[in-house]
Amino acid sequence: MNISLPDLGEGTKEATIKEILVKVGQRVEEYEDLCEVFTDKLVAKIPSTASGIVKSIHFENDTICAVGHPIMTIEEDEGAESSAATTKAPVAEAPKSEALKAQKSAAASCPLATLASG
Repeated sequence: MNISLPDLGEGTKEATIKEILVKVGQRVEEYEDLCEVFTDKLVAKIPSTASGIVKSIHFENDTICAVGHPIMTIEEDEGAESSAATTKAPVAEAPKSEALKAQKSAAASCPLATLASG
């Protein structure tokens, strides 16, 4: 999995890699800070989006990286899902329909709901 420089906002198109905080071969956990970057407007730490082993680092300290360009590559743990994968997972519909049934049931037992609908 490539860890890329995210869009830092305010029209930023690039950032300087201030400091790489990990080494090739090092194990990292999801959300662990991997490097610190800066622009003329901010300083930010870039976290890992997965747990695994750092396989390669594509930049050195004090070099410029474009938004979207991979900073480093992490080999993910087998069977582990990254936060990017889990946020894109489909949402089950059953809980929504159960919640809707509960709301309708509660509304049906409410005297004000009867007055409003009648």
